[in-house]
Amino acid sequence: MKKKFVVFILIITTLLPSEVFSYSKAECVIESSALRILHAENETYPLPMASTTKIMTAILAIESGLADSVVTASKNAALTPGSRMELREGDRLTLHDLTVALLFVSANDGAVAIAEHIAGDEKTFAEMMTKKAKEIGCENTSFANAHGLDDKNHYTTASDLAKIAAYAIKNEIFYDIVSSPKKDIVINGRTVTFYNKNKLRSLYPDGIGGKTGFTDDAGRCLVSYAEKDGMMLISVVLNSTDYYGDSISLLEDAFKKYSMVKVASKGQYIATVPIKDGYEKTYPIFFPEDVFAPLTEEEKSTCKIKYLLPEFIQAPTNYSAELGRYALMAGDERVLLGIFRSDREIEKRDTVFEIMIKALAGIVY
Repeated sequence: MKKKFVVFILIITTLLPSEVFSYSKAECVIESSALRILHAENETYPLPMASTTKIMTAILAIESGLADSVVTASKNAALTPGSRMELREGDRLTLHDLTVALLFVSANDGAVAIAEHIAGDEKTFAEMMTKKAKEIGCENTSFANAHGLDDKNHYTTASDLAKIAAYAIKNEIFYDIVSSPKKDIVINGRTVTFYNKNKLRSLYPDGIGGKTGFTDDAGRCLVSYAEKDGMMLISVVLNSTDYYGDSISLLEDAFKKYSMVKVASKGQYIATVPIKDGYEKTYPIFFPEDVFAPLTEEEKSTCKIKYLLPEFIQAPTNYSAELGRYALMAGDERVLLGIFRSDREIEKRDTVFEIMIKALAGIVY
């Protein structure tokens, strides 16, 4: 009887589909450079994101250019509830060290100290966060604070948070912090060692790091970074019952299905576009760099690049001006979008009238 039961279980498991099961209200996996969505469930549904908020807080701190400035913790910051680095009123440390603590131990008190140091108050800083999110391309994200404690006006979506995470990881300072197991920081002149509480690096061999979050309303949230064979993936799970397990399953499934493929080479010729009213007659357009994209095995042989180029280029044109665009298509899906830019100024040719005016000006002078 026991043997028959085992056989029955084996038959059932072999018939089950090989899909990834997760227990999140919303989730999204993207490749970090092309920003292609590789997996998504309820990815546009607005939800609270708890302390994953601090990815944006850290980016604004890093981009402020005030890394070496000294932050003095206010009473308001020191009394912030939730996860803390145990700041006391009057504690002094650099903005960079505060950012390390923010990401390592999810310091709510540190988040408020950062907000007050950069913007004067947390409300103004939250407005800066929302504005930055829109600049990144997030249309369904609103920040009400710098730490992620529950507020009806504090929410994002899995796809928006993935975009924010992708933007952040391109910053070398942010990457260095989230990928490090420990760092020394200096508080009031005393060196203290902080340890990165994110467990992804120890649980998943290809894991780089990320940011956890939890509140009663948000549930367990996790943004994870992982890299394998030249492809960096970002997973976002919101309100998950097993946020590390879900994230690792989603990442592993995406790594199995996709790989980075070189779809264009630096210097590859595209077309020659006429120049109107310039000293030059034409402008040759080339790919300025190698282009890679995440593709499945099937897509590797079927994807196509479509080009959108102007009939002519009107002189004058500044350096780095947009000259056209290209899109990599996998069937009807746009995998990535790129821009061709001028690598030099294109000068305008003087008309006969302008030449005469300049000649007369020279005679008068």
